[in-house]
Order: sequence, then structure tokens, then C-alpha cells
Amino acid sequence: MSCQSRPSTWSARSKRPWRREPGCSSRWPEVSLQLSIVTPERTLVELVVDSVLAPGAEGEFGVLPAHEPYLTVLQAGEVRYEAGGQSQRVRIGGGFAEVTQERVTVLATSGEPA
Repeated sequence: MSCQSRPSTWSARSKRPWRREPGCSSRWPEVSLQLSIVTPERTLVELVVDSVLAPGAEGEFGVLPAHEPYLTVLQAGEVRYEAGGQSQRVRIGGGFAEVTQERVTVLATSGEPA
């Protein structure tokens, strides 16, 4: 299905009426993003956030609500997240991250607030 964002900018008038496809929306879906950062010793973070930046094994990656699901290896570094306009950081010693449309779960070998 193709969702047009606006009518064509072509100067000639269209011969057929412009209509949005059913199911197309001009807004992103209202989905929250739950972040969990867990080490073997304790849970460091468990809250709803606006965005997450994490140190992936192949470079830093970002996650917003409704992101495509995937699983990745994390290298040592800082996981940064924004919640309610406030930016926070947690230093981790590597691990794994599971991303779904509504959740980011970080299983870290070690971690502490940065």
C-alpha cells in the first residue's frame, strides 16, 4: 500500500480525485517506548522514554517508538535516553539489546549511572 503525504505538485489538474488510502495516517502511531536496563546484580532503569541511543557493536544506534524489532550486541559505552525532555546516561560494560515496537531491553554485563 502506498500512502501519499500530499497531492501531486504537477501543474496539470488530476483526472481522478485524490483520496487517501484507508489506513494511511498523517501522524505516527501513539506508541510508548519502555526502557529496561538490567545487569546480573540489579535493574538500573525501568521507565517510559521518548528515545534511546545505545553503543552497538557496529556503531551507535537510535530507537524511537514503533521501531522495527531486532536483537543486537552492545559494546562498552553509554546508553543515553530522553524522558520528559530530560536526557540521562547509563554507562554499561557491553551486553545485548532487544528492540521491539514498544520496548528496549538492555541486558548489560555491568552498569552504573553516568
